[in-house]
Amino acid sequence: MHTNKEKIHFRIFRQKASEITAWRDKIDKEIFFEQYETGSYKGRMRMIGSLLNQDIMKYNAENGIYKPFYGDDGGGYSDIIHPLKTHCLYRKINSLSKDQFEFKVLVENHLPDIEEKNDINFLIDNGELEKLKKWDQWNESQCLSGRYQFKFAAVSLGKGWIINIHDFVTETDLDITDYDSF
Repeated sequence: MHTNKEKIHFRIFRQKASEITAWRDKIDKEIFFEQYETGSYKGRMRMIGSLLNQDIMKYNAENGIYKPFYGDDGGGYSDIIHPLKTHCLYRKINSLSKDQFEFKVLVENHLPDIEEKNDINFLIDNGELEKLKKWDQWNESQCLSGRYQFKFAAVSLGKGWIINIHDFVTETDLDITDYDSF
């Protein structure tokens, strides 16, 4: 994690990012096959009409493409980051199965400028950062204190994240997503 006046940047480096990706792919495959066989996932997220096109799903399965239906926004996962003084708690949650992947990572005050291909990056900057800075509950000096939790919810459209901040002191939330940039 790195913060400065221009951005808040969380980066998960290649090795841990690969573990997350493998876990996500395993969950997606399980959900995909249940949807393919039953038309839903445990009776939820029913696929109807063109969404339940068996030919397309069969083609995808035969070609190793396991992309389950997660609803109109297509997200499927939320990434939650809770920075503490010495480390961050990270959790990825599947919206259908509720499966979770969790770990701790040390906080680094400076991230390397070079990003590896398989790194996972979460960035708050521009309009999102401006919205956060205007929030009455935001105290930049407490960013790494455990006071705030950052939730990045994937969507299939636009830049890819709906970003919510939770303040544990006031028990309030703020959606800082820059919808204009979608």
